[in-house]
Amino acid sequence: MNRQEVCLQIVQGLENVWNENILFDFAVRVQDKTIECHRLVLAACSEFFRALFRSGMKEVTENCVVLEDVSCQVFRLILDFIYKGINTISPDNFIEVWRAAHMLQFNFLVSFCEEFSIGACSLDTWENIYTNAKLFGSEKVLNHLHTFMLKNFEQISLSSTFLQLSFNELENLLKSQDLGVTTEDLVLQSVIKWIEYVSPSQINECLNDNLDLSISNNDLKTQSTLPSQDENEFEEKATYLNDDTRKDVEVFTSAKRDFNDMFTDLSKASMQTVYMSRKDKLTELLKLVRTHLVSPALLSEVLKMELVLENEDSKKILVDAVSYHTNDFRHGQWPSAAIHRSSSEYIHAGVFAVCPGLLACVGACSEEPVDVVRCENIACKQLVTFDNELYATGIHNNQPNGSCQMFLLRDKDCREIIEMPSQNVLLIAFGDFIYVVNKDDGFIYNINPKDRNPSLDKLTQFPENIDVKHASIVENFLLLFCSEMENGNDETAIHKMDFSSQVWTKINNLEGPAEQLISFRNDNFNYILQTNGSLWLVPKASNNGNIEFTFLAKLWNFQKSLYGALTFYKKLIIMDDKSQGGPPDESCRQDVPGHFDSISFWGRFGIRSNFVPITKLKPTDLD
Repeated sequence: MNRQEVCLQIVQGLENVWNENILFDFAVRVQDKTIECHRLVLAACSEFFRALFRSGMKEVTENCVVLEDVSCQVFRLILDFIYKGINTISPDNFIEVWRAAHMLQFNFLVSFCEEFSIGACSLDTWENIYTNAKLFGSEKVLNHLHTFMLKNFEQISLSSTFLQLSFNELENLLKSQDLGVTTEDLVLQSVIKWIEYVSPSQINECLNDNLDLSISNNDLKTQSTLPSQDENEFEEKATYLNDDTRKDVEVFTSAKRDFNDMFTDLSKASMQTVYMSRKDKLTELLKLVRTHLVSPALLSEVLKMELVLENEDSKKILVDAVSYHTNDFRHGQWPSAAIHRSSSEYIHAGVFAVCPGLLACVGACSEEPVDVVRCENIACKQLVTFDNELYATGIHNNQPNGSCQMFLLRDKDCREIIEMPSQNVLLIAFGDFIYVVNKDDGFIYNINPKDRNPSLDKLTQFPENIDVKHASIVENFLLLFCSEMENGNDETAIHKMDFSSQVWTKINNLEGPAEQLISFRNDNFNYILQTNGSLWLVPKASNNGNIEFTFLAKLWNFQKSLYGALTFYKKLIIMDDKSQGGPPDESCRQDVPGHFDSISFWGRFGIRSNFVPITKLKPTDLD
């Protein structure tokens, strides 16, 4: 006979004893009705009754206890559960049974009710479940409700319970990539509603009444179910008891006191720490809203609110959001405030050429292939994103001796934009232009790809006799990274051009090679990474325009072929070529504290272009 069969036999025996009304040795009075029970069964199933029977209180000697706030019907359902093993829980009674089981510490029944409440959670029931899960401190149910609220945020945000969420609960919802919304406007509106939920007059009224709060809701009564007895009598009696029994008395007494005081203490704390501080939380919450995705109309409306006007930090966040779509650095790498949530129709990805006529897209969040871009028979060499559209330089495979063109690539469609001065060019998007660094003739060109008839305009010539390997833009400066031999060592020489004056300045050399050097940025900094694993920080220029590179970390101690990188929150994603071999990625650093919490390597074989970030519509299918 196995354990399950033994348990079944015991339950059947208890049911027989119960049905035959024999061997009762204790009575429980609920709603003026007396229910006969067995001490052993109650003590085995309930920590409340176990502590009571060991406490030496008068209820023990009188063989009867009076319970408050538990209905006779609910207590009988509990007895049916423990004596007969009958599942008496239903959608109509599980909250009452859960509450009674928690009060009386029928822990196995509490667990059963938690599982039932999770299964019963819906838009009609979640508020009641949430209120009780908070009251009982049920982490299991609250964790489920967090996921439920994420998925159903649009409906949840319309409820009164949403407005009563704590700051930490709201923060955990808003910072999730999985928040289920169709528009970020709704998120910003929800934050404003939550901030303004309690007015100063309501707070002052509560404080003037000495926070004498009363809970009128029948679901939140504060009367204890514990037997009444003077606490001084407990303490006096405890001096004559052994240590174990004294401990039970102390636990029992403390439980009674805590239960009576629980609601008053929590109410006072919540009114003072939550409601009074809501305005102070505005900036923290706005940092969690993807403000760059909020509609300009709503941003303008919120910027006029007194709540925002009196908070400079909050106002700056919203002003930056308004200007984002005309910002010079709006192309390519997305800031955190412009990252679409998982429920959006858009996806963030890195794109690169894998063979003539085909580009691959890898999701920045999932790190899995998410789409392909077909570009007929074009052999793409250089890619750049401009206003979330993908441009490339390349040659038609059916015209191998033809000129190099710039193409606009749109999924299965591509369009010629303009002829390039040579194949040996670098592309950078900045402001209203794509800048073309022609390594053959030594000139910088620019083109506005949005013009009806785009033209390639010669801007300036860069210094002579430099071997340009990479180009990047930091603030209002164009940086060219060049290979230079210094005392027999391969170093990176940097030349800087101020766009306003078009004057070139040479910056101090960096140790390590410029070949296949890559650059990338996040919300706070610009970075460059060399093939030898040296990661450099590019801080903001000083008042006189000087830029000093700061060595940050050594990510590996060998040579890697690099094609680009992107950042996704505090994750750094590096594209390298696995066909070159080398040590495994596990031998590289996995983080850079204060900058990147994780580093991923998207190694591929036979990469044919640079690797660039893009925001694009989610594909309906993968061709």
